[in-house]
Amino acid sequence: TVYVEVLANERVELGAEHPFLLLIMVALGTTLSMDGKHDAALAQLREVRAIQQRVLGADHIDTMSTTANIGVTLRLQRKYPEAEAMFRGLLKVQHRVLGPEHPKTLITDYNLRATLVDQGKDAEAAAGCREVLAIRRRVLGVEHPMTLATAELIARLAVAGNRK
Repeated sequence: TVYVEVLANERVELGAEHPFLLLIMVALGTTLSMDGKHDAALAQLREVRAIQQRVLGADHIDTMSTTANIGVTLRLQRKYPEAEAMFRGLLKVQHRVLGPEHPKTLITDYNLRATLVDQGKDAEAAAGCREVLAIRRRVLGVEHPMTLATAELIARLAVAGNRK
């Protein structure tokens, strides 16, 4: 891909730990994941995150974004316990660094809840969902896709609860 060519050139030009190079590496990992090459994507994203943690720190927004991408890729692979752990750890950092109402924190919260549903942990996923929906409506707006996704998740959980 184009990312591989650019990556090779920029690694020589900028050095292996340059922030721009790391962004290219994340883009490559995300592209691999979207292409269904999840194992290669995970390897790429984990390599980047290790460098980011060392160079930028665990609290840096780029490190948090890469961690989120790893969680999503794990979920796509149906590695739900690993994805859950990734999202829980990330959520703690985001609450501390960005705050509970930051859009990225709200996205991670949704990803965690969806991962819990994937594992049949509906009660845990439902806990606090209405509070999160209220925050999303206020922060993102009622028509925002993530607000609508949270409302849909609440509806799915209610239907599932009625079936039990």
